[in-house]
Amino acid sequence: MEGSDKEKVSSPEDWTMTRRSLELVALVTGMAAVASCNLATASDSAKAWWVLGAAMLFLGLVACAMEVVLHFGAREEPSVRLPELSDLASREGLDPEGMLASEFEYARITASQAMDDRHTVVNFYLLLAGAVLSVVLGLLGAGTSPSATAAAQLPQDVQPYAGTLLLWTFDIVGLIYLLQIIRLRQAWRGSAQTMNQIKEFYIKHVAKLSPQQYSEAFRWRLATLPRAEKRWTIHFFSAGLVALLNSLMYVVGGLLLAGAVGLQRVWPRVVLSMLALGVIMFAFSLWMYVVFLRDRA
Repeated sequence: MEGSDKEKVSSPEDWTMTRRSLELVALVTGMAAVASCNLATASDSAKAWWVLGAAMLFLGLVACAMEVVLHFGAREEPSVRLPELSDLASREGLDPEGMLASEFEYARITASQAMDDRHTVVNFYLLLAGAVLSVVLGLLGAGTSPSATAAAQLPQDVQPYAGTLLLWTFDIVGLIYLLQIIRLRQAWRGSAQTMNQIKEFYIKHVAKLSPQQYSEAFRWRLATLPRAEKRWTIHFFSAGLVALLNSLMYVVGGLLLAGAVGLQRVWPRVVLSMLALGVIMFAFSLWMYVVFLRDRA
């Protein structure tokens, strides 16, 4: 017998089950909190629990929606099995240099376009965030733009609810923008893999130099290509910016909802709880970036 048992390491399947269990708990708890409270006769504590329940319900629904996307839409398609070619083909055929150069140039252009599209996506997201904030400020009576002034014409008791709905709808749109950034990262890495595959072909079939000598000219090869989910890249920081603004919108939406139901004496508790949920949403968004890209580029 061995003197000690080997330390057990959690498998990805174990973490997946834990994550999904937590998402289900948030969903069920949120539904129970919303359904169990009558706002017309509820105390401040009950109203606070209703607000936090609504925020948890929204977070649970978003998390479940992303799980569905991850399960059905983000998995890599099975690779196509190419037919084996005969070695009896004549070597006096087409010159491969032009095709290889064109393929490499195509991959280079698509990689550059993925970076440019990421910049465009982030800019559109920031413009949309500014427009949403302008309308919300109008709902609170502090806006000056025409759209904000029009929004402020809603009944006063409806305005906070409308602000919450608008901010949380923007959160959903923000998650879609985050998925676009993830997809652009996948597209960039796919193009980079194509270019490096051509490098490997040239290294294998190079003339005049040995493969070892020729390979020393390339810093990036298939074996050294950065992982798709690598942190501290421009894509990661763009995703972090979207995640941060999304989380702030989520917290502000929850606080507007708290004001709409007439909370008075439990504001510190609600603010701290919403900030905690905002941190969870921020972490969840960054988790999305890592998990969607891991082994799926």
